[in-house]
This record gives sequence, C-alpha cells and structure tokens, in this order.
Amino acid sequence: MTATNSTGFDLSRLERIGEHIERNYIGPQKIAGCQVAIARHGVQAYAGSFGSMDLERNRPMRDDAIFRIYSMTKPITSVALMMLYERGYFQLNDPVSRYVPS
Repeated sequence: MTATNSTGFDLSRLERIGEHIERNYIGPQKIAGCQVAIARHGVQAYAGSFGSMDLERNRPMRDDAIFRIYSMTKPITSVALMMLYERGYFQLNDPVSRYVPS
C-alpha cells in the first residue's frame, strides 16, 4: 500500500517534486531558488524551499523568504479560470465567441 498524507497525495510522488526542481532548475542554474507549496481543500500537502535566496552571499532559500512580485495579472487570471473550469462554468473547447461576442 502506498503511503499518503491527510490530503490524499502519495508521499513518495510529492518528494519527486523537490528532486525535479533541483535537477532541472537549480542544478542547471535556470533559477537561483524557489519555494513550492501544494494544498488540497485548504490543507497543505507539501512545501519545500530550494536553491539560494542570495547567490552573492551564498545564503540558502529560507521558508520565510520575501519575494518581490511583479505583473501578477496573468497568474491571477489563470487561477481564476482554473477555478471556473473546475466548477464546470466552461469547457476548454468552448468557442471564445460564446463569452466575448465581438
């Protein structure tokens, strides 16, 4: 039987997230560092901090790191659309003209 946490996620698969981030982003220096959080039904299932928050001072990413956030319109709109899709308000193959007539 596979070990799961209280959110129903497979723990071994959640741990693969960190391996993926380290191997594909931190190691090749595509990004200096990041934080990842996954939740289901308001319960945190996974959280991890990876890489560095300051390369010049060789400071590892901390769980309480503060980030500047620029241009959040697209991510916020994307999350809103995903929520509407989950609730069945539209389908991915719906024509745009159904919602924006012009």
